Amino acid sequence: MLYNAWQGDETLQHKPYRPFNPKHPMSIFIASCKAAYLFALRLARRLFEVYALRYGREHKCYQRVLELCARPVPAHIPDVQADEFPGKVNLFQRTADFNAKQHVLLATVHIPSGCKWFPLCLTDVDSVRTYNGRLSGVLSYRSYYKFKHRSPTFKKDTLRRHQRYNFKRLFRKYKCC
Repeated sequence: MLYNAWQGDETLQHKPYRPFNPKHPMSIFIASCKAAYLFALRLARRLFEVYALRYGREHKCYQRVLELCARPVPAHIPDVQADEFPGKVNLFQRTADFNAKQHVLLATVHIPSGCKWFPLCLTDVDSVRTYNGRLSGVLSYRSYYKFKHRSPTFKKDTLRRHQRYNFKRLFRKYKCC
């Protein structure tokens, strides 16, 4: 999804991957402002570092992410995020006529700094609200991954080598690239 922001750029050392679902809410979020792009880039770098610690080898895409970290943010990405998610009806709670192709759930609290909204690619049941009724980005995804970890249909535990993965580590604060 990071490479969706680099399509058509011939200056990259590694040729960009084919565009992956450019209309996905997270692809749109990454290209919505510089803060969102940098958040996704830092998260990708952190995930690859955890992968290296866990499996003792470097992920195939790690060098590509390091290349993106060394470059400035693409010029077409705006400095400030728009007030609304483009091209869809912005919802802050799921309605009876919810359609993922026309609507998007937006979190407005516990989101990356510099952003006004964060799309939740979850159902309203998985979404967590704060005391004032606003959707929380971090708490929603943390809740989802905790549920997924305990779910009997989540088979990844049998593939773990050393210890169970601590999903809380995904939401730590981390330094910029």
